[in-house]
Amino acid sequence: MFHRPSVYQGTTDYPRLLSGIDFLAGDEGDDMGSILHQATVLLDNAAIKHLPTLGIDIVAAPGATKALIPLTAFFFLDWTANYGGIDADSAALKVGTSGVQLAVLLNDVADGIAQVTGLLAGGADVYNVVGTGGFFSDDWGAFVATLTGIAAADALDRPIQITAQNTLDYTLGHADNTLRVSVAYYILNLETGLFE
Repeated sequence: MFHRPSVYQGTTDYPRLLSGIDFLAGDEGDDMGSILHQATVLLDNAAIKHLPTLGIDIVAAPGATKALIPLTAFFFLDWTANYGGIDADSAALKVGTSGVQLAVLLNDVADGIAQVTGLLAGGADVYNVVGTGGFFSDDWGAFVATLTGIAAADALDRPIQITAQNTLDYTLGHADNTLRVSVAYYILNLETGLFE
């Protein structure tokens, strides 16, 4: 495999990229494959309504020595009618594995946040993009600059899923509603320490 690390020179105000990881893996002369991957799922009305009780796999588990690291998620609701039964103060939609959670959409009345309601009951086609190259921990809002203390069992060979936190399944909606969830992610091989 051919990997080029990023090397910067200069001040922190004006760094100059000398050589950069071009997100390519493989041998020179091969079809150079990207180490950045993407996947998407299209959920129908029934799947959307049952997200609080049934997580949906977006990316299958990668194998015993590999971990999936989600970077960015895109949600798009093709709307016909609003959903009901959304917890006003604790609802959340999250994308990730059991060990590595990407930023989430959430409702928190105390902080005036209604992202889940805005997506699922906003009265129109709505999209959200979450994740800015950082990761969020399981406590729904604590930004962590590095991933630390994640048990191997929670990170290795786990699928990337969309799941929902809500007291009950959602209600209402419409048979024509669909929710597209797309994710960009890396695959980290913990035996080699390289992204694939």
